Amino acid sequence: VGPLELNLVDAVDFEKGCYLGQEGVASIVKNPRGLPRRLYSVSFPEPDQADDYYDVDEEEDENDGIINFEFDEGDDEEQINSELVEVGDELFLLGSNEEVKVGVITSVAERGSSGKAETVALALIRRPETILKQQANLGLETEEWIEFAEDDEDEVLREREIALANDPLHRLEVVVGKKWVHGRLGAFQKSYLREEELKMPVELQTLEPSDEVFNDSEEFLAEVKDENTEKEIEAEEQPEDLDEDFAKALAEAQRAQEEAEEAAAEAKRKAEKMELLKKRAEEAMAARKQKRENNAEVNEDPAEVEAKRKAEKMEMLRRRAEEAMAARKKKRDER
Repeated sequence: VGPLELNLVDAVDFEKGCYLGQEGVASIVKNPRGLPRRLYSVSFPEPDQADDYYDVDEEEDENDGIINFEFDEGDDEEQINSELVEVGDELFLLGSNEEVKVGVITSVAERGSSGKAETVALALIRRPETILKQQANLGLETEEWIEFAEDDEDEVLREREIALANDPLHRLEVVVGKKWVHGRLGAFQKSYLREEELKMPVELQTLEPSDEVFNDSEEFLAEVKDENTEKEIEAEEQPEDLDEDFAKALAEAQRAQEEAEEAAAEAKRKAEKMELLKKRAEEAMAARKQKRENNAEVNEDPAEVEAKRKAEKMEMLRRRAEEAMAARKKKRDER
């Protein structure tokens, strides 16, 4: 997981030349699709569980005044453990029957540590476009998530407008896989990765306060327009799952390795073939040379051949005569 996915944009120096992890940061910044995952908070309210499984002491502590949650001795331990949210638990879209994976839990706070009957966690969540597309394909409608406060309705409406302007997944309802613990996502303040995003004008649809709840998230998408052409920029279609991206990349790497091995084997085969052809060519040249020499001897004039034979014979007789004379002289000297 990179720092940008953990919403640590301010901790990254985009002007520094080389540092550990630079390639990963650069690939995300240059990716027109944006971050593959983003950090969200997840709150798992438990108004019923607090009464059933805990003794809630709402008296303020002398030091911090935090509400204390304690198990009763007679509680069902197996049922309590089935409600616990743990690191590594997968999150799914509520109502998708665990078909639309939203993300995975990365850290979990103690139950009731916020002072409320809830569990707070952090999770890495996939791109909104992917989740909303799968939600639309399943025909799921987002339930009303605005809890209108009787005493401060304007504050609630302001929260909705700010949340939708930053992230369409804010307050999205999710469940923990295999546990069916219900929770809601909470988006952090949006961080801009590229300088052009800061300069690009953004026009948002005006949200009028009304009793009607907007269930279609597309009604809240921002219309980002180019400053010069005023042409609407459409988001590219996102991959269905990060796991699919990884599987594709792994398959491509394996295919590239196989192709490299095949190319190496083909190069070795060609080198052996060239060596064999070279050896055959040398043998053929030597055979032709020997044949020319033989043909030259066969085509010589008979008179020249006879004269050559006699000259060789005379040379041989001369050497024998010299050897005989040398032997007689040596014999006389010994007497």
